[in-house]
Order: sequence, then structure tokens, then C-alpha cells
Amino acid sequence: MIPELTDEQRAAALKKAMQARTARKEFRLMLKAGGMEVGEALEQPVAKRMKIMMFLMSFPKVGRAKALDILNAVGISQERRVSGLTERQRKGVVEQVLAIQAKPGAKAKKEA
Repeated sequence: MIPELTDEQRAAALKKAMQARTARKEFRLMLKAGGMEVGEALEQPVAKRMKIMMFLMSFPKVGRAKALDILNAVGISQERRVSGLTERQRKGVVEQVLAIQAKPGAKAKKEA
């Protein structure tokens, strides 16, 4: 049974949830800008609450398709959270993301 919350409790819960979403958004933007290495990012408290799929897609050069490739290669469900990864899975994620980031990017299109 769901407990009845007072208006003050409900407002506090909404505020706390908003702060958590804002922290995750700022973390993802920082990762996308290249502000942290993948191994270090895995250890951050904000990352541990994220789903692994969203975490992977936060890195440069990693979109939905590459994130799925990484998960399949390492043997991780896309519904798993970062905190639920084994040490072997963490190492696999780090290796896969670093390999993708080490590849040269696509050539720029020439203007016609």
C-alpha cells in the first residue's frame, strides 16, 4: 500500500527528484564534452544510479547502435544499472569505450 504524503512531503520529494535529474543531466553533458575518462566516470555516485545504456550514450562517439554493440560484446542487459555491473563487465565497458574513442572520426564532407 502506498503511504499518504502530506503536501510538504510531496513537495520535498518532487524537489529531491528534480535535483537528481538535474545532477544526471549535468553529468551526462560533462561526459559528452569529454570532461572525464570512462573508468573514472564509472565510480561516480551519480553514474551508479544510471542505466548502463544511458551512461554509454553519454560519451562522445557513442550513440544507440554503438552502445548496444558494447552491451552485447560484454554481455550486459540494457536494463542494468551501472551499480550492478561486475568487475569483468566494468573492465569490458572501459575497453570497448576507449577502443571506440581511439578510432579516427569520419572525414568531413567536402563542399561542392
